[in-house]
Amino acid sequence: MTEKKIKACIQFIRGINESEKPEIKINRARNGREGFALFTFKQYNCLSDKKCEGINKMLLIDEEGELLSKDVSIHYKNDKDGYVKAIFKWKSQEEFKRFIRFAQNLKKSQELPSIKEFEAD
Repeated sequence: MTEKKIKACIQFIRGINESEKPEIKINRARNGREGFALFTFKQYNCLSDKKCEGINKMLLIDEEGELLSKDVSIHYKNDKDGYVKAIFKWKSQEEFKRFIRFAQNLKKSQELPSIKEFEAD
């Protein structure tokens, strides 16, 4: 019996995988422990849909489990166009390593472009 491997995905609504590929920028403090990843979805599918109104979290899911961010904002340019920004924060080296494993899994499963890393002052 073979075990089904879970593909890494992002969900704003549990059970619905986000199909758009985000731009991800990583910002770490110089101490290496704290930091955040900024996810920008420039063409999010539900912006013209009523489902979007209830979005208040981002789930990062892979075979290791789930990471959760409640720092999600929807920005509208006009009635139809907009983008979604979400921030995932970590406070330890272990949390950062876990996030990086998720990001690598996501990159493999969604063929993402490179993830940009910045160091904070």
